[in-house]
Amino acid sequence: MRWNLRPILLLLLGLLALGGCRRPSPPLAPEPPSPPPVNAPPKPPGLLVSGFWNTWGLSLAECLRAHRARQGEACRGALGITVKKSSRRMVVTCDGIPVKGYFIALGRDPQGPKQRRGDGRTPEGTYYLWGKNWQSRFYLSLGVSYPNPTDAARGLRQGLISPTMQQRIASACARQAKPPQHTRLGGNIFIHGGGIGEVVRRGARKYVRIRDWTAGCVALRNADMEELLALLPVGIPVRILP
Repeated sequence: MRWNLRPILLLLLGLLALGGCRRPSPPLAPEPPSPPPVNAPPKPPGLLVSGFWNTWGLSLAECLRAHRARQGEACRGALGITVKKSSRRMVVTCDGIPVKGYFIALGRDPQGPKQRRGDGRTPEGTYYLWGKNWQSRFYLSLGVSYPNPTDAARGLRQGLISPTMQQRIASACARQAKPPQHTRLGGNIFIHGGGIGEVVRRGARKYVRIRDWTAGCVALRNADMEELLALLPVGIPVRILP
């Protein structure tokens, strides 16, 4: 028996024609972004004063007495300062151990190390206190030994100072004296008073809202400077970290 394939072929052709005339489905619209959660915690109003940083509310003399009592005969009493720029904090150490913390403000351009005069940056490196100023424009101040020999070597490479000036800076630092301050590298870097911003309270918590305002110095509250000048000797190391 023969099959009549003509009707079947016509049916298939008709179906294909209908399929070709159908419009493609429109693209799906992108889903809208999810709304923020209703109960999202509010952004902190500043740096939280907690843990070790509660020492900010104690006197430096009290913190040193407590440290010496804990260390006993192992305490050598070697004081130092460490500044952490990115966290806007400063620590007084004894034998390398943190004793008391402070909140600080920096230069108007706080990112990166100081490069030259007028850039508004705070140096980064290892320095020392070269002197105390009891009649500072910003209440009280401690002189920081910028530029140091590393800064001077960079300045020589960049054509900012002469070989003679590089030697003068290196010689002053070897004697822990005040290095030359009026070169194209800049100078007059101090730890001084004048304030850091404002303290904000949220319930039982305390925050510090920092305002960077100096020309490259490290600023603290005036009350902080009183105890630093009274208890920190000239010549102690100052580490300024990024």
